[in-house]
Amino acid sequence: MDKHPHVLLTGGRGRVASAIRKELAGGGWGVDVCSRTVGEGLLDLENILTGSDSMGQDAIVHCAWSTVPAVAQEFPERTESIDLPLMERLIQRLKADAEPPLLVFMSTGAVYGPAPGRASLETDEPGPLGEYARGKLAAEALLQASGLPHCILRVSNIYSLPSTKHDRQGVISRLVWTAIEGGAFQQWGEHSIKDYLHSTDFARALMSVIRHRLTGVVNVASGEATELADLIEMVKHAALKPLTIEPRPGAAWDVTDNRLDITLLQSKTGWKPGITIEEGVRAEVARVLNLGQPQPE
Repeated sequence: MDKHPHVLLTGGRGRVASAIRKELAGGGWGVDVCSRTVGEGLLDLENILTGSDSMGQDAIVHCAWSTVPAVAQEFPERTESIDLPLMERLIQRLKADAEPPLLVFMSTGAVYGPAPGRASLETDEPGPLGEYARGKLAAEALLQASGLPHCILRVSNIYSLPSTKHDRQGVISRLVWTAIEGGAFQQWGEHSIKDYLHSTDFARALMSVIRHRLTGVVNVASGEATELADLIEMVKHAALKPLTIEPRPGAAWDVTDNRLDITLLQSKTGWKPGITIEEGVRAEVARVLNLGQPQPE
């Protein structure tokens, strides 16, 4: 593979694709970004799916998905009507390529369900609780049956993504916005312990996967789970502000014990996370505070 691989990202308007694009481009990689909604330098996904020329990239990172977990519970039909047909079309497009690129799929560690008293391994039997995780697992199955070179990334909770105070997804972002702006943080459920992975560490893990042409199912996480109570204290300390907690009933689909074992990824690529949760929370507080500051000309 060339020194600087060439990658195509789907779901270009999404937060994860935006974070990946920044890191890959900053590392000198060639990056094409596509979306179902064109404009702002984004390629038309439909043109790519209906094209016949060789793709030309080293890898395609499939980030496009129509929901986040809470929305998937409200609109479960979107998986069958939007996401799985898109995966099927992408697979058929790549099957027509004489030398198909590595197809990397952004799945979720939530497909395992609750961790079995330890961090979940790639060999563990999936037990998804919610519609989002079930949809991702169904997409995994399509890819595994395709015969294409592929890598399925079962990713933990990525944070430090582009965010606003209105986002429904991302507990760290919501905690930080609440602490800075005041108000009450709605805590769904009494307790959780989850793995949180900084977006920069995720992008670098992805780069390692592509460089090593890793295939199969791979967990991508920090390898260090954090209890929600500790996370709240970290945000309070970093923001130097109190946090009012408003308890709410937990959702049945939420995986409150979400820990992933990253031994396989580390052994195959040598990658390891470089940003601790404490460092990441401090940086997230600084980032959100900076959003309210005038930007230089």
